Amino acid sequence: MTVQKILFIIPLLIWLAGCGEVKEDTAAGQDLADTVRAEPAQFYKRFEGTVAGQKVVVHLQRKIAMDDAMPDTTYALGGVYYYEKMGRPISLAGTNDTTDKSHYILDEYSGTRYAEGNPRWDIFLKDEHITGTWVSADSTTQYEIRLNEQYPDGSYPVAVWYKRTTIPFRQGKAQPSAEFTTTLLLPDNGMDKSRADFLTEIISRAITSDSMLTADEAVAQQIDSYTAYYRRMIAEEYEGDSSENTFRFNYYTNTDMRVKYNDKGMLVIDILSSDYTGGAHGMYASSYLNIDMREKKLWHLEEVLRVDTPALRIVLEKEARRMFEIPANEKLGSRLLTEIVNPTSNFYIAPAGLVFVYTPYEIASYADGQPEIFIPYTALKELLTPAFKSRMRL
Repeated sequence: MTVQKILFIIPLLIWLAGCGEVKEDTAAGQDLADTVRAEPAQFYKRFEGTVAGQKVVVHLQRKIAMDDAMPDTTYALGGVYYYEKMGRPISLAGTNDTTDKSHYILDEYSGTRYAEGNPRWDIFLKDEHITGTWVSADSTTQYEIRLNEQYPDGSYPVAVWYKRTTIPFRQGKAQPSAEFTTTLLLPDNGMDKSRADFLTEIISRAITSDSMLTADEAVAQQIDSYTAYYRRMIAEEYEGDSSENTFRFNYYTNTDMRVKYNDKGMLVIDILSSDYTGGAHGMYASSYLNIDMREKKLWHLEEVLRVDTPALRIVLEKEARRMFEIPANEKLGSRLLTEIVNPTSNFYIAPAGLVFVYTPYEIASYADGQPEIFIPYTALKELLTPAFKSRMRL
């Protein structure tokens, strides 16, 4: 199936890499500026170590920040971490200090969209090591951070593949234009061939229905289709627009793959898809690949849970009330866009539980982003399938 082309990405989480060549696509007969990024601008790294003396696992990806107002030396760094004792995913995102490329300030948040006033990491990333300080939201508490890059048995090195294409509406004119960006996760050279072939097949299925195409060929095909779509969509309206404001004709579509979990033979990938097609704002949504690298299969919800909707709804509502601070004597609709939090098949496997992810407007406002409802395995023990319990040794 083709990658979802949904919606606008949260600016904090747009990680697009940088520095490459510009060439003309003569086959299309138009000036298409293609940029393919390579190491060391972009990477995925897995770290282990401590925050405040507590053991943590951290997954980070780095890319050139996609912001024309920022210098080319600005890197966006983001990902997820968890304390081994708890296993609840906590997101991280931020940029480096342009005067020192190894110095980063990352904000952390969990459950709902990023907001100011969250704890932050003030860190230095040098080669395979991270050192720095965790700082509380009110800046009154600080803890030491010490991390080292590690890939123990059951975790896998992956490479980041990135392509960005600028599509002008009219040849020879910079504006209006559309941006097409794709970030894929592919096997790193350190992965054994059997697992590398399996992962390549899974990623290929996620971006194209043609199993004979390489990732490069599949993306090139998508660019051709998007180019025709963009020019067709704005042709009539743009030609009849007399204003100088062309912003609403500057479309974009992004597909961004990111690691959420990489342990115990499981590699979980978040596919964040976003689009802007005019209007007040774009839209975005995530879908997930729960990849069992050990057993060479994908885990779907019906294989993980014996879906008992009423029972699952109870635990989802309890956590939703905690996240959104809704008292037990108030209806969910007093804060959310729904009176019932139904189970969703849009989920990912985490170290100590399952995370159910709801797209913007599905249960909450656009300002709330994508609510991620984490349910620990202990609260799901009667619903988990024997096969999944056995696989995760629960």
